Amino acid sequence: MSKIIYILGTQINKIENLTQKQLEIIKKADFFAGFNFSLGMSKELNPNAKYHVMDIYSSLKDENVIDLISQMKTFKTSVLMVSGNPLMFSYSKRIMDKLSKNEYEVLISPSSINYLCQKAKYPMNSVRYISGHNSHNLRKTYNDVLKTLNDNHQIAYFVKNKKDYDSLFNILKNIKVDIVAGFELGTKNEEIFEFKSNMPIDFKKGRWILLLIPQENDFINLFPKNSDLSTKNIPVSREWSRFILLNTLNRKQKHDVIWDLGAGSGATSLFISSFFNRDCLIYAFEKDYDRFESLKLNTNLNPEIEVINKDFIDILDEYESPDIVHLGGGINLEVLNKITSKMKKNSLLISSVTTLESLNMILSIENFNFEYDMYTKFSNNKLGEKSAFKGEHVFYCIRGEKND
Repeated sequence: MSKIIYILGTQINKIENLTQKQLEIIKKADFFAGFNFSLGMSKELNPNAKYHVMDIYSSLKDENVIDLISQMKTFKTSVLMVSGNPLMFSYSKRIMDKLSKNEYEVLISPSSINYLCQKAKYPMNSVRYISGHNSHNLRKTYNDVLKTLNDNHQIAYFVKNKKDYDSLFNILKNIKVDIVAGFELGTKNEEIFEFKSNMPIDFKKGRWILLLIPQENDFINLFPKNSDLSTKNIPVSREWSRFILLNTLNRKQKHDVIWDLGAGSGATSLFISSFFNRDCLIYAFEKDYDRFESLKLNTNLNPEIEVINKDFIDILDEYESPDIVHLGGGINLEVLNKITSKMKKNSLLISSVTTLESLNMILSIENFNFEYDMYTKFSNNKLGEKSAFKGEHVFYCIRGEKND
């Protein structure tokens, strides 16, 4: 009966980079488990042991994790081989979660990031580790990347696949970042590249590690002013009126999915995203092509905002039911009824309107509890010896919660 399970991180998969203790454990072990790629060194050093090759798609299933642990405990010295840092990879963490701390030992080789910087002769400075490889929400992961670069920290990024690589650089092309990329480190196919974020090299299948070195910071613009946006003569709400609209929201209330219908330049989408610290998914619909081009440009550093250049009324069935709906302009009663029919109980409908007709139309919708207030910006207007209030940009701010 095995007294302890060894979880061994091979990092860059080179025998000469293994520690003395790792070599000793590998040579005496009688059972190894891991993905095919991870087992190469152990098979070379200890070909007579028993091997279990894990399936990459089923290894995280609870029943398979439990079966593997039971099997490993029947051997004298069992080793889980991980081609990387086992403290970062989800399948090794799943195994550790089902063991008490005295049932396993983690052995880690020198970091692949250290190896990459050593090879590229690049100094490491305040590196943060972010993994696309283990991400279950890449939009959130990309925002973590942007926030970290915005704070002027280097990032070691573990690439998941081609889609991840392409999506990441579709965002990074908009800011200045130097890249040191390691491909298949520690193998005969090893290559190291250096390039700029706006000129990424072509992806090829294999394991990629990227060192992202920011060349600018403070590029994230929360609650942007209208003057910071590309508008191309698009009507844009005033900044102060958008803050009033945000006052209808609650950070603690469910806000996972948001529809911005008639998003225009994206100003309201950006304010809502900033209010929720980018922890949401906003579908911003804009059918006008010129406005959509501005929308796309204004949100190019916001992976949480997905922009759609179509008339939303034709495609709402294709999207997740929203927690919040923001209504832009140009919506009639028939369209409004179709929108609200897609909303679930307790979801919110918010809007700023400038006419009584629009206000009355929205308030006529059934199964909603509405609150609304009129706002304006005042200035003084002299009337002889007296001063009268003069209103500018009068509008109603509406909040409705669906009750059925």
